[in-house]
Amino acid sequence: MKKLLTIVRIILPVILLVFIITKIDFPRLIEVYSKSNKLLLVLAFISFPLSYALFSLRWKIVLNMFGYKSISYLRLLKTVYIGFFSGYFLPASVGIDIFRVVSLRKTKTTAVNIGLIFQEKLMGLLVCGFLIVCFSGLIKIEESSLYLQIRNVVYLILTLTLIILFVMLLFKKSKFVNRLMGMAEKRLSLLIKWFAMKFKKDVKLEDKFIRKVLHVSLLPKMILIVALFGLLNQFIGAVFSNVAFHAMGANIPLSYNLFANPLLNIIFLFPISFGGFGIREGSYILVFGLLGVTSEISLLVSFVFLISTLINVAIGGLILMFDKKLA
Repeated sequence: MKKLLTIVRIILPVILLVFIITKIDFPRLIEVYSKSNKLLLVLAFISFPLSYALFSLRWKIVLNMFGYKSISYLRLLKTVYIGFFSGYFLPASVGIDIFRVVSLRKTKTTAVNIGLIFQEKLMGLLVCGFLIVCFSGLIKIEESSLYLQIRNVVYLILTLTLIILFVMLLFKKSKFVNRLMGMAEKRLSLLIKWFAMKFKKDVKLEDKFIRKVLHVSLLPKMILIVALFGLLNQFIGAVFSNVAFHAMGANIPLSYNLFANPLLNIIFLFPISFGGFGIREGSYILVFGLLGVTSEISLLVSFVFLISTLINVAIGGLILMFDKKLA
């Protein structure tokens, strides 16, 4: 099964890259870039550092909420950068999530960190689904079979996420949920220990730590903080994406990106390729194509955010190399 998944991750991006080549008018691509507003493009690069800063701020607020005030914001920000570097080629931000747990293993924050990560995933899906549903009714979208399939999948994901949250809140003390938590604990323990070994770290987990994780993740204050930061992050991402499209000459309204960006974030959660190569470019062309944006402009904007990602991943590598305390 693992070999099959690896083969799919290699072959699918190649197929998508072939698809992209057939869609692109390369002379037109060069023309669009040559006429682009370079100052606006530079502004678009701020998106990722700002996102990482907010990511770390949310983490700091949650840790403070549980009494872990001695852990500095700068340490958390560095950990986020190193985590993005170490886990860039793992799917759905698994690398950064596990690294966050491993890096603070001596601070007794394991349960809080895992609870926060779980809620980030759940609220991330809910926030993205909410924005997609809201803005799909406010913008002009080509009613193609592709769009209808995408909409149905989003509705399914949103419904399942709400059901999971409802069931966990309602039956968190039931034997069935506890059994599921026990199974999750075994798999999670193995994953954390495997990742810790890669960094030559020793991680000791409490027995039945997953119960504390469940308690932490379902606190109303935790849910509210994660949801508000999720909305803020999506809005900021949409604003900077809009700046990039305007820089390339596509004067689309902000509402287009408030629909498309959350949809792209959901697509990127799936472990389809290494580092999102091929998937990112193809998704930009398909999703923004539904909104009437040309393939050339969509591809160039995807390149802008690819370069921005790689720059920030490299920064994480440099921090790992020179900051011996975190390394």
